[in-house]
Amino acid sequence: MEHKTNHQMSKLDWDDLRFFLAVCRKQTVRAAADSLKVSVSTVSRRIENLERALAAKVFERKPKGLELSPIGESLRIRADQIESQVLGIEREVLGKDLELEGEIKVSVPAPILQELLMDDVVEFGRRYPKISLSVDTSYSFANLERREADIVVRFSATPGDTLVGRRLPDFADAIYATPSYIESHTFEGDFPTAKWIGWGDAEDRPVWVRESQFPRCGTIWSIVDPILQTRAAEAGLGFAVLPCMLGDRRPGLRRVVPEVIQNKTGWILTHPDLRTTARVRVFANFLYEAIRDKKDLVTGASYSDRA
Repeated sequence: MEHKTNHQMSKLDWDDLRFFLAVCRKQTVRAAADSLKVSVSTVSRRIENLERALAAKVFERKPKGLELSPIGESLRIRADQIESQVLGIEREVLGKDLELEGEIKVSVPAPILQELLMDDVVEFGRRYPKISLSVDTSYSFANLERREADIVVRFSATPGDTLVGRRLPDFADAIYATPSYIESHTFEGDFPTAKWIGWGDAEDRPVWVRESQFPRCGTIWSIVDPILQTRAAEAGLGFAVLPCMLGDRRPGLRRVVPEVIQNKTGWILTHPDLRTTARVRVFANFLYEAIRDKKDLVTGASYSDRA
């Protein structure tokens, strides 16, 4: 029996384990496929290859979806360990790379890249034509330990003790609407007519509204993307909490109240193993300086009342 198991294990493919871990973490084949940027059929085929190599099922098909089998549970622990070792080797090799060429994986929220940094990133490409950027603009936190990214722009009061990086200027939010919306609506009193543009809330007056300066105003619609929220406010749908880097640059918007209402702590982070990699270090410094040069915009200090 022991000989048979060893023989079977020798046929395991690390790539199959990588697909297996993605399904474990994302919980569905489709979500795993999206995260790996492959088709659903490719993920399914890889799982079948793995089960064939083990001569055992790693997932049990239940009405509610996939569940790990007992063997799958054991395999996940070992696969996590193997992944950590493989990625550690990759980071160690990459960390000794002193050349200004090759790929950098970057994770940055879409509004920051689109509205704040696109011209700077294009300029970086002109200066360093041998460096290729692979950019992820999703709002999920890329995992630096698993090399989902080499550099991330992340908003958190505590970015993690295992990462290294630099703190960015605080990113400020304020409340915006069009001048005509402000003039034609009431924001206070027992029956205000102004409406917040919602952020995917299940109730008309969620906690963030009740704790705001205009707690009696209800919400209208549900838009969870900052850029689309900005466009909706510009179109006169309602009033919105927006990053100052978006709202202050729109000539058709004005702050409902002049003060900044909240600040978010931003960081540029990388894994410690990569801080000596020339291209990672150069791009991280470039990003930091590009954002620092726009400090007045991101902190809301550049705002002038357009009334």
